[in-house]
Amino acid sequence: AQAPRESRCRAVFSLFSSRVIPGMNSSEVHAALLGPVWIERTEITPIYFLAGLLPVEMTGDGTVFRLSLFDPLGEEEVKWFIFLRLDGGQLFAEDDLVRFLSGETEDSTTVIGEFALCFPGHPVHENGWIQRHTPEGMETLDWYH
Repeated sequence: AQAPRESRCRAVFSLFSSRVIPGMNSSEVHAALLGPVWIERTEITPIYFLAGLLPVEMTGDGTVFRLSLFDPLGEEEVKWFIFLRLDGGQLFAEDDLVRFLSGETEDSTTVIGEFALCFPGHPVHENGWIQRHTPEGMETLDWYH
């Protein structure tokens, strides 16, 4: 039997929060995420143009992606988002991110620049919150979605 969606999302967030460090390359991230089979059940959206606030910086050195966990068709009511920036001096597509997370990107200069885990609301944080991971460290922010 499959675990409830919230439990699976929390598990992925826990792996990112405790094992992924900005600056890691493809093979390091793949090892840290213990082989991300969940990526097949995730809606991935590259963000090429800024049209609102993002929890990670757009630097021009790569591409920001929004991952909606266990929501391949974007139909789930409660959203568990990961925003991450893949740095490497070029624009990346969805397939590039899948290859990167799967450990299949051989270019060691392509790295995770930063990422943000966007937790949905609950009784303590009614509107949800963001755990943002940058090379300088981690910070927690309010998120109003």
